[in-house]
Amino acid sequence: MRTELSLAFLSVTLLAGCGTSPTKSVFTEMTCEQHETVALSFNSFAAHVFDTGYANVADPAMAAAQLFLIKNGGPDDYSIKIDNAEKGYKDNLIAATRDGCDTSEFAIGPISEFEKRSNALAAAKKTP
Repeated sequence: MRTELSLAFLSVTLLAGCGTSPTKSVFTEMTCEQHETVALSFNSFAAHVFDTGYANVADPAMAAAQLFLIKNGGPDDYSIKIDNAEKGYKDNLIAATRDGCDTSEFAIGPISEFEKRSNALAAAKKTP
């Protein structure tokens, strides 16, 4: 399972970097388990981006500023990558739903994951 997740993460990372609409066709002919693995991979990608860039930053305002850029289509590298991952996540979710999969237990999307971690960082910094 770990190998499958790693391969899916690599594939998703490459797809997220493309950011083109043909990625929708990539999500056809997948099992529900594969759709769930892809959703988790997109989520893990956002978690990795956050952890490598902001998890150990003393001022949570930097993460909040990055979240603002992500949500507003900022031109920076992080924003573009997370936005592309979000598009891929949504395309996969649409395909999974179309395939009759129960998506209620799927991992949250990349933007939501980044926001959750940003909020947790801000809360942790407020607590002595």
